Amino acid sequence: AKVEIRHNNGQVGFNPPIMPAVGEQGLQNLVAGKFSHYPNTNLLWYEPVCGKVGCYNVSAQGHKLASVSSANDWRRTWKLIVPGNFGGAAHGAYTDLLFYDPTQGHGEFYYVDDCTLVPPPNGRHTNWRKTWRSIVPGNFGGQGTTDLFFYDPYTKQGRFYATDGDGDIQPIGNTINLVDEPAWLIIVPGNFTGSPYTELLFYAPDGGNARFYRTDGHGNL
Repeated sequence: AKVEIRHNNGQVGFNPPIMPAVGEQGLQNLVAGKFSHYPNTNLLWYEPVCGKVGCYNVSAQGHKLASVSSANDWRRTWKLIVPGNFGGAAHGAYTDLLFYDPTQGHGEFYYVDDCTLVPPPNGRHTNWRKTWRSIVPGNFGGQGTTDLFFYDPYTKQGRFYATDGDGDIQPIGNTINLVDEPAWLIIVPGNFTGSPYTELLFYAPDGGNARFYRTDGHGNL
């Protein structure tokens, strides 16, 4: 896998790379967030084939990546790594993380403290559905921490959850059945119409289908 850093040119396009392409074998997840005390956005780099993870700082000019910390003993079956505010203001200004392992049906929340992962009191879950394909962060009606939308393309079901700041989740509304729609493989959060809640763009690449949805804060699309 290769990564380049480019500046947006203020128009529809990007300037040439400001950092040469760098590669890591087996790269599966590259997550941006505030993970260390450095002022710029950091990158969390995860390679499941060898259980390797690295936390990197990007230089102010974007010319290089500097390793802040790394480890080689991570679980090799994490499929999704979701950033958000899962610990609330009491745990500082760092980006928190949710890890999801579909092979075991496990989900684990972690607070982040200068590239160190700190498990919250109720952050480990061992009975999650094994077929979630997407876990999308946003404001879906919870109480200030980042909420989550889970989607399973095999059953074409989705469900909203609120996080409680201690690593637990509670459902918002009921299971959403989308059985008459394509199996959505890409779900993008954003503010597309000015709604007070995060809206969602669903995309199915096989048929070229896409659909925008508003969320209502009560677990409905």
